[in-house]
Amino acid sequence: MSCVATARPLNVAVAALHATGFSSYATAPELYAGGFSFDASGFSFDASAVIFEALPRALLVGDREFFGVQASGVGSRPLVLPSDYFHPMPISPPSGKKIALMLESDGPGGAEHVLLHLAEGLRERGHTIVPVLRGVSRGKAWLQGQFRQRGIEPELFFIRSAIDWKCARGLMEIFRRRDVDIVHSHEFTMATYGALAARLTGRPHLITMHGTRTFAKRWRRRAALRWAIRNSIATVGVSRPTADFVESSLGLRAGAVGVVENGIVPQPGAREPIRTELAVASQVPLIIAVGNLYKVKGHIVLLRALASLASRRPDLPWQLAIAGRGEEEATLREFAEQQGLKARVHLLGFRTDVPNLLAAGDIWVMPSLSEGLPLSLLEAMFAGKAIVASRVGGIPDVVPDGAEALLSAPGDETALAAQLERVLADPDLRLRLGVAAQAHANRDYRLERTIDQYESLYALAPKR
Repeated sequence: MSCVATARPLNVAVAALHATGFSSYATAPELYAGGFSFDASGFSFDASAVIFEALPRALLVGDREFFGVQASGVGSRPLVLPSDYFHPMPISPPSGKKIALMLESDGPGGAEHVLLHLAEGLRERGHTIVPVLRGVSRGKAWLQGQFRQRGIEPELFFIRSAIDWKCARGLMEIFRRRDVDIVHSHEFTMATYGALAARLTGRPHLITMHGTRTFAKRWRRRAALRWAIRNSIATVGVSRPTADFVESSLGLRAGAVGVVENGIVPQPGAREPIRTELAVASQVPLIIAVGNLYKVKGHIVLLRALASLASRRPDLPWQLAIAGRGEEEATLREFAEQQGLKARVHLLGFRTDVPNLLAAGDIWVMPSLSEGLPLSLLEAMFAGKAIVASRVGGIPDVVPDGAEALLSAPGDETALAAQLERVLADPDLRLRLGVAAQAHANRDYRLERTIDQYESLYALAPKR
């Protein structure tokens, strides 16, 4: 049996699916923007044992970089499993589910904050959240700490080698012990491990890709992610460009990967504390950037653009505050000092008072070389800031150039300098951009909308 619904809102399509009486067994449904399709032909396997033929060779042979962990390699025997690892999974509604949210990285970063927001929103709707996070020392475990502060004790997994079967078995034990109903994996590593452990324990599996592209660099990783997608009820990206990249990298049909955009709960901030801390006069425009100090975030491009602008327009006042930590900090400090910008550039490190930073700022800038759909962009929109950003990932889909933001090509410091000059010199333009972006955020990017969409996907989950 197959059911196809197209060109409908997701919740309507889900209702149409249930109306057809679709139940029984389900393999990997493919969700896409505007509709979805299911092949309900079901599982087939030998009654006595199963040779996991669908599992790509990437998981059966050694690959020192497969999961970004150094290892000496593993054997090449196929995985043979008893048939009782597989279970029928009829469809059921999503209310009151136990949902495992899985992520390897610890943060603080965009994906980690998405996971926290999602957990809080789902818990408010009556679901039980089981965070499944990589075991790291508590001194570094930022995300673990955030969940514990919210009264949610995370489950921990450990990856000790490039391909770690103990990790997969550990995840299986967690799913069974916590009686998990749905496994929701975020990013590549947990997509592959999560899909494997979920299938072996009869749990439906969902994948969200946030914009990381390292999986595309090696064929084994691509093969593993293709297998994971085939064995998941749905795969989504946080933006259409993110979804398109997954499709093109893996050779999937157009629309095979859906889109669920991030949403947030806006937090008000106070303007004066940060401006007082940094001694920024009330009439001086303050430029704000929020993000980890990695090369891909393009902060050196921003500093080069501002150095050029300071040389060409010494009459134009501005100050810059960058919140975040990372490997580029020393390089950025050295460049600012060399260019005579030390007094105007403030590297603040990791901050928990982002609402106050946004309230203090007049312009929000994101010079990234690659992005998915950054949460900090949504935060800036809700705060009504004038946005200057790179034309990458989901950014141009969210904030139209010229109407809600000024965008430029990634890495183009000359174009970035020109856009910054425009907003610094024109207070009316700053106000107009900020008001338009704020109205758009209030309409389309509240967390409730994101939770609605994920609950619609959870409704597709077959019941164990």
